[in-house]
Amino acid sequence: MLFRSLADFLDAHRLRIGRAFLDDTDPAADPLLANRWMQEIQDRHVVSEETRTIAANATAKGNEVRAFCWELAFPELFFEPEPEGQGVRRRERPGFDAMVGNPPWDKLEPKRKEFFAQYDPAIRDFQGQTLARRITQLAPVGSEADLRWQSYDSIESSLAKLLINGGAYQHQVVEVNGEKTGGKPDLFKIFLERFHQLSREGDAASVAKTTPSIQVPGCLRSYAELPACGNCRSRDTSPISTEPPRTASQPVAPATAGRRPLRTSPTSGLPP
Repeated sequence: MLFRSLADFLDAHRLRIGRAFLDDTDPAADPLLANRWMQEIQDRHVVSEETRTIAANATAKGNEVRAFCWELAFPELFFEPEPEGQGVRRRERPGFDAMVGNPPWDKLEPKRKEFFAQYDPAIRDFQGQTLARRITQLAPVGSEADLRWQSYDSIESSLAKLLINGGAYQHQVVEVNGEKTGGKPDLFKIFLERFHQLSREGDAASVAKTTPSIQVPGCLRSYAELPACGNCRSRDTSPISTEPPRTASQPVAPATAGRRPLRTSPTSGLPP
């Protein structure tokens, strides 16, 4: 019952994510289309066929990239029926009682060597200018390999931009010594924030991390700025530590700010 009631919201999520991967000239890429979709749900309790037709490319793209929303995938943990039986409402304490995870330790960016290894496995041995020349040989401008690379590069770059600027993650770019951290998104930081978002207020999240991860610019500040989610802990897993001795399981410093409302996940594959 809950899932059926939220079906239009799931398509709205696919629309929001899918439009980020479309050309700006596509009508489905119009940023106001998602507002129109939600307005129709509010006013009519249903999305019109006209709006669905205009948004078709975006919702299809969102489905293709497996846009995943935890709230809508597990509605019973975040929503409940209205007492009068009309519609659904958000639970007073939504989310999971506990979350345990080992996030990926990688940056979200196009990976040239991994991509072109399908054309030349030995390309992993190339560096610098020799790597660039070898890629030019494997993928001349306009070739099928070049077009495939351009498509892959565009998707990865769009995804990175969406995660940082999409509004779902508030603690990925922080100010350190008067300067904002930048560069490619670190997936473990995104997963850490997602774990916090999905945990019920006052409950627990446990995340395995390698010791060097804490040395990533802005990482420690990101940990500290996350609103307290109860017993939030990280666990060192690297065999060699360059930090002072520490306990195996160390609490993350809580912030004084209140807990933010949970935002939907921008993509699947990423914490969604």
